[in-house]
Amino acid sequence: MCGVFSFLKAAIFLLQFTSMKITHSTLTNGLRTIFVNVPDAPTVTVLTLIAAGSRREKPEEHGLAHFLEHMCFKGTTTRAKAIDIARELENLGAENNAFTGKGYTGYYAKAAAKHAPKLLDVIADLYLNPLFPEDEIEKEKGVIVEEINMYDDMPKSVVDDVYNVTMFGDTPAGRTIIGTKESVRSFTRDQIITFRKRNYHAGSTIVVVSGAFDTAVMKKEIAKRFASVPKGKLVKEPAFGLAAANVAVASKEKPSEQTHLIIGVPSVSLHAKDDAPLRVLATILGGGMSSRLFQRLREELGLCYYIYANQDAHETYGDFSIGAGIPHGKEADVIREVRAVLADMKTTLVSESELSIAKNYMAGNFLMGLEASDDLAFYFGLRAAHNLPAALPASRVRELQLVTAPDVRRVAKKLFDSTKFRAALVTPHADQKALAELLTAPLQ
Repeated sequence: MCGVFSFLKAAIFLLQFTSMKITHSTLTNGLRTIFVNVPDAPTVTVLTLIAAGSRREKPEEHGLAHFLEHMCFKGTTTRAKAIDIARELENLGAENNAFTGKGYTGYYAKAAAKHAPKLLDVIADLYLNPLFPEDEIEKEKGVIVEEINMYDDMPKSVVDDVYNVTMFGDTPAGRTIIGTKESVRSFTRDQIITFRKRNYHAGSTIVVVSGAFDTAVMKKEIAKRFASVPKGKLVKEPAFGLAAANVAVASKEKPSEQTHLIIGVPSVSLHAKDDAPLRVLATILGGGMSSRLFQRLREELGLCYYIYANQDAHETYGDFSIGAGIPHGKEADVIREVRAVLADMKTTLVSESELSIAKNYMAGNFLMGLEASDDLAFYFGLRAAHNLPAALPASRVRELQLVTAPDVRRVAKKLFDSTKFRAALVTPHADQKALAELLTAPLQ
């Protein structure tokens, strides 16, 4: 019975992709729209995506993109209070949220397909008509300071912050998205309005509708609501390289039950031809339970609970990282073992069986990550935001299948230059100098 269910689910899933229709258009002011119509989908998602993430901030605006995202929910010219927005969406049975990344900010709502026009009305209102009441700004400062406190209590979050600074220094790529307590408390209403005016314009904005909806109706509604958005030219972000500081290992002393470690090296951008082979390499190293690092460090040596490898590619830069939660005092042992695995990747071809497993694992996870209307909105919206071709899911899977064992070894040879390795730890104590010497020694 379970097998039959799985077969039917897979068949329905594949049918969804074959019936999907993608339509792109651009308003006269330059605002882009994407319609991902899946006729039999039970839900619809409306997403407004703006190239206004934390990398667009000036030093004195650290955390402002995220703060602005919060403030857009604090009342609009047609929905005066936050509770008005929340009640209206919840009355539709909607799921809604917003997010701020390094490169973009997004606002979305998802509900039953019949509510598509109403979802657009709310999301457009958040984007177009925020009020930014002074009293709400002051209250939200306290809320976000508590959000910072929450992340500070999570060692896995803290080690990410230490790693980014170690890798990219005091640059927009190295700074946290959320800001600091000091920067958040310093924000003024004028700063918020100035940042929004500079970054929220037609040239930086994409509106995505995905799921089951009437394309003609939604296209007309978007044109009507967003026609007043001012034109604007999106300035290309600079590329970010390895931090100039001669710090190979950085640590933050913090009481915790385990040490959290990230080892990384500068990598390539989303637009580089080696991005796909690097993603396959990351999966072979630390993408699943059969991956090399998982098998060696967890299954054979019992040195960690979690371990992963990740190719994190952005518009103009990227980094390749390995992260793990390990016992206190075992940092050197783990670094030695990771280095040994990486050295082997540089010299030995992976077997066709191991390569096939990695690519199948990636393809399966990728397709399962596109099952819902919001997943599709994020996928197509973010590809457009990064100026990548609007590739259908099947073409992305084919891209992975073209990666060969020599491709994997070639990118490993190019990537794993130990002189460029950087590491970050959150631990009660670490000998940074000794670990740096071990980390950056030539790979054998």
